[in-house]
Amino acid sequence: MDYKKWMRKGLETLKRMESDQIFELKDLFTGSEWKQLTRGEKINFGKYFSNAVSEREVSGIIKIEKGKDNHNRYKLESKFALLNENEKNS
Repeated sequence: MDYKKWMRKGLETLKRMESDQIFELKDLFTGSEWKQLTRGEKINFGKYFSNAVSEREVSGIIKIEKGKDNHNRYKLESKFALLNENEKNS
């Protein structure tokens, strides 16, 4: 699995989201895209995304409380900051 490719795809979706929106990682992909991943790939990509947010490799996203299903939830704080960070990695 190419984590960087999936990260870029997720960031593209975030560009279209409103600031202050709360989301789970799976919300950034179509149902069929997410379903094609194995459970292990979902878990590993979730860790990759969570670490990128925690280490501020991607700005404008904060990790918030877990949902009832124990999935990490995030909040898009600043679309502007997110776009600037994404442009740096292009």
